[in-house]
Amino acid sequence: MASEDFETVYAVPLYCDRCCVSVKNELTVLAGVSEVTTDISNQLVSVVGSEAPSSIIKAIQKLGKDAIIRGTGKPNSAAVCILESFIKNNDQIVISHEHELDDKDSIKGLIRMVATSSDSVLLDVSLSRLPRGTYYSSIRATGNISNGPLSTGAIYKRLPSISIKNDFEEFQDYFKIHGVGIMDLIGRSILITDKDTNDSSKVDLSNKTIYGVIARSAGVWENNKQVCNCTGKTVWQERKDAIHKGLKI
Repeated sequence: MASEDFETVYAVPLYCDRCCVSVKNELTVLAGVSEVTTDISNQLVSVVGSEAPSSIIKAIQKLGKDAIIRGTGKPNSAAVCILESFIKNNDQIVISHEHELDDKDSIKGLIRMVATSSDSVLLDVSLSRLPRGTYYSSIRATGNISNGPLSTGAIYKRLPSISIKNDFEEFQDYFKIHGVGIMDLIGRSILITDKDTNDSSKVDLSNKTIYGVIARSAGVWENNKQVCNCTGKTVWQERKDAIHKGLKI
């Protein structure tokens, strides 16, 4: 395994040896994939390399299958941030899924993060349902969303700008940031907005602003449950709900 390779495990419907071979063939042609292992009895695919998880999932989806990430990297080396819009409720700013709304349009993006070294992190960005324009993305000093994006603090780490060329198009990209580790990021927030400002209290409250808190994500083999304790739904039922809300990767 190369120094910046990591392992990611995916739940994938595997019905026969032919399924396993087709998944392996599809993934091994990707430049950042060095090893693929399939487990038909547990319906799992393990991938080692430097390829972004979104690229792996898209490649599997090309075969007419779906994939759910079940763990990435070593323990305490992965994180995730769900990016959502917001609404006002009695002059209070709340994340839209916390209000009584049809939340199928509330989630606008997802960023998966995995440590590729002690001070290097890969960010795998998937966005949707944003108007066209240039967006400025940053990790903010705090994860305080008591007043929505306005309370997330100053810029902790500036991220690359994002260009959405057509209204509501799907955007996917990945890049690395250096000089920080995963544990430096967990508990902070990510803000994406069309106004470049260090002061979050001056962010425009519009449909061109999305944000979320960075949370720890499971490492490989740390998450083997097939039914959610909260809802009683299987992982594939939860996946269908996530797609409805905008989490396609």
